[in-house]
Amino acid sequence: MTSEHLKFSYRVLLSLARTPPFNRGLARRFWMNFFQKRIKHAIKTTYRGIPFFFNVDNTTELKGLFNYYNVKETDFLVGISHSDSPTFIDIGANSGFYSQIFIYHASPCAKVISIEPNPAMCERIKKNISLVEDIIRTRTHYFALEDCAAGSEECVMHLELDSGLGSAHIVNNPTPSSVEVKVRKLTDILRKHNIESINALKIDVEGFEDKVLMPFFREAERSLYPRYIFIEHTSDNSWSADLWGYLMDIGYKEILRTRGNSILQISEPNTLPNLIG
Repeated sequence: MTSEHLKFSYRVLLSLARTPPFNRGLARRFWMNFFQKRIKHAIKTTYRGIPFFFNVDNTTELKGLFNYYNVKETDFLVGISHSDSPTFIDIGANSGFYSQIFIYHASPCAKVISIEPNPAMCERIKKNISLVEDIIRTRTHYFALEDCAAGSEECVMHLELDSGLGSAHIVNNPTPSSVEVKVRKLTDILRKHNIESINALKIDVEGFEDKVLMPFFREAERSLYPRYIFIEHTSDNSWSADLWGYLMDIGYKEILRTRGNSILQISEPNTLPNLIG
């Protein structure tokens, strides 16, 4: 069978795997294993109409390939992308899944900053963004990729890759399976791109969330507080501080919780407590 015949066969099988009832439960797991064992290249397809390159060696992309990754969260993100000149900050952008969805649906003059320290993921973000370049141009969107980690200070740390691309995490000391990465303060990144307000901020940094957000809120003006925060809660046992309590104290409340994430919304500015000095 030729390469083209194989590609056609896999497209047919993928279409079947995305169709109920073949995209649920054990059937879905079967298809995920099937594609992981047989496909070694990126698959160009769509996620709910949005063009992507998906790789099967990364959990986020594999789930996106089958059209079911973080559906409630991304539906909410699409809903808030329609405001005037919206801004989205994607910390721990992975392959750019959230960034791509926001760019595709956002009102004109949107700004998206993707922050990702993993060199392999940065290359995948660039390839995905190439699929929506026409949208970026015609809607006068602004997109920037920062190939670094966000943290409390500018320094060099190490990204541990032993647990897979989707679970890479910052460590203080090098290991045989880690790579050296730059770390920059979130306020410095936002200042570089002239960000003055944020509609939504997504953060998924495998237990490093408190090291990013608490220094940011201590330093930032209230006008820079994101209206919505999408935050992974499955690694909160790795936090060294009570980030949940801190966020509640400065005016955030949880409005949606899924298996892996929480969405927080901030109170109106005039109701925020004066806790940051």
